[in-house]
Amino acid sequence: PTPTQRGTYVPNMSSVSAVMPGDTSRAHSVQRQYAGPEEDRRYGSGVEVTIGEYSFVCISVLGRGSYSEVWKARVLAGNTPFQEAALKEVRCSTQAELQQAIFEVQVLLALERSAASGRLPDLRVPHCVAYKVDPCEGGWKVRTAMSVVSGESLDSFIRRSPPGGRTRLGALKLGCALAAKMLCDLSPTLQLLAPIAWHRDINSHNILIDCPSDAFGEEDASFCLIDFGLAVDSQSWVTEYGKWRTEYIGGDSRYWPPSSWIMHLHGPE
Repeated sequence: PTPTQRGTYVPNMSSVSAVMPGDTSRAHSVQRQYAGPEEDRRYGSGVEVTIGEYSFVCISVLGRGSYSEVWKARVLAGNTPFQEAALKEVRCSTQAELQQAIFEVQVLLALERSAASGRLPDLRVPHCVAYKVDPCEGGWKVRTAMSVVSGESLDSFIRRSPPGGRTRLGALKLGCALAAKMLCDLSPTLQLLAPIAWHRDINSHNILIDCPSDAFGEEDASFCLIDFGLAVDSQSWVTEYGKWRTEYIGGDSRYWPPSSWIMHLHGPE
């Protein structure tokens, strides 16, 4: 599906106001369109959801974060090669939160366009199927349907008890091989992402590893990157006086860059 079929396409952050209200009075006019509890219904097992030209029924929770939750759903209607989808919903109470949620969708679409140009045949991120912005009680909700990425979080994988019969040397070799495979899998996608956005939350929770339980060689594993909810426009952050000096701190503090620690300890001054 084209960006138009998938939802309201926003070419850049400055034009978000052309799609959603940009001042208080217009925001209130959208809020008055809120249809009540049924319109505000959240995802849940058995709940049917329509996003653009696609219909889904929720099956189970895939994951929950600080700002959203993601459900696995079965595709009921719509022209897509996927039988299942990952449905994400972000609730936004301010224009800034709304812009951030829309930017996450923009990043996925921009990556798809760049990959389609032939520079990267194997994009290691979810595919955006459709998205929709609706008014709800207290603000807006941004709903996105994406392809389901196989695997489990790297954090869960490395905390799992090791199988019996493996020597320390064998475990060390496998760990190094998996780390190398992860870099080979994700680095091309990150290189493609760099001119578009900075992820800002790459950690063991947002890297998925797909490795069959009966296979323990690095050639059997594959890695993907998920959750672009904290991503920022990379061009606005790279200069000496870029937004890294003033914008809010995001992500897991164990993976913060130096700029985030400076902001945390000393403030933007």
